[in-house]
Amino acid sequence: MAYLWKHPKSKYWYAGWKDENGKRINRSTKIEAKPALRRDALKVAYEYEETTRKHRSAKQVRKAISELQKDILGDEMATATVREYVNRFLDLKRGDTKPKGLGYYKTALERFLEWLGKRADRDLALIDSASITRYRNDLLDQYATSTTNNQIKAIKAMITRAVSEGMISDNIGDSIKPTKKQGGASERRAFTMEELRALLKTATNEWRSMIIFGLYTGQRLGDLASLKWTAIDLQNNEIRLLTRKTAQPILLPIAEPLRDHILTLEAGEETDAYVHPILGNRYASQGSGNLSNQFVGILASCGLREPISHKGTGKGRSGRRVGPSLSFHSLRATAVTLMHEAGVPASMVEQWVGHNSKEVNRRYVKHGREALAQATSKLPNIL
Repeated sequence: MAYLWKHPKSKYWYAGWKDENGKRINRSTKIEAKPALRRDALKVAYEYEETTRKHRSAKQVRKAISELQKDILGDEMATATVREYVNRFLDLKRGDTKPKGLGYYKTALERFLEWLGKRADRDLALIDSASITRYRNDLLDQYATSTTNNQIKAIKAMITRAVSEGMISDNIGDSIKPTKKQGGASERRAFTMEELRALLKTATNEWRSMIIFGLYTGQRLGDLASLKWTAIDLQNNEIRLLTRKTAQPILLPIAEPLRDHILTLEAGEETDAYVHPILGNRYASQGSGNLSNQFVGILASCGLREPISHKGTGKGRSGRRVGPSLSFHSLRATAVTLMHEAGVPASMVEQWVGHNSKEVNRRYVKHGREALAQATSKLPNIL
């Protein structure tokens, strides 16, 4: 039999009942948890139970409950199927999310709806943590661990929003933990000196410059593509930037080979011009995916990677994709490796490259500019 309970974080009565399979379901009645309104809230709870017991469609359930809510309080109860709420969530995200981030949410949630199939048209409150866990495990059979965790993160963000709006009572996403890294995916490795020289010989114009910046700063592709001349201070011999991934400000002493290279570049007429204008504008309009593919093309020209092919292999998505061993991020790994081999302390390397190290932060290790400059000077001159 349906019953009422008071959610500690809500002002409303919550209805509790069991579906035809004996599974417990909780849902806000949107009726304030006052003794005088208890009878009205019970009517809503009984209607929930009755509509579930009779196997009515999601549309019929929402219509019946909304009409009951309107009779009691004069307004309609907000209910939605999973599909309807995904669309609502994406509309809400348009106001506070950049286009690239919005595209990430859209792709992740539409993929979830496809997996749900007909269940996507069921009431949002009927989705449980077990379903999301099964979905996560299915993703692991097709995608890398990091991709899987990012997909689940988007679903959890939607659920958290639904809880804040009173659409569902419990944040079932809290019980879904990030999956741990599994075997099978190849690790990114550092470049050898011979490979670096081959890249510099093959790459032209801005990509050659990006490779040099990548090695001597250890920064990510997006941060270097969007680097502007205002971030470079040749008088004090340093680069200041705010990393996009961690929003962490970094001060980088400029290594002598990098300084020599910067002096050969032509600065833009505008003060906020990109150091690499073609790649910077491409990154701003299309994100990092297009630039990553271009760099893979350079690696392929050097015989260091297989060219990217968008043709089907006939294998479908039955197997998890294996990550590449060499990419632009490998320049970051190369810089870190060279510093470690030169005897630079690990905590100093962490600060220089901008790793978000909990251990370093906990010990409050901070190295001065001069020490960082000495660490940077340990990098070899490949030019």
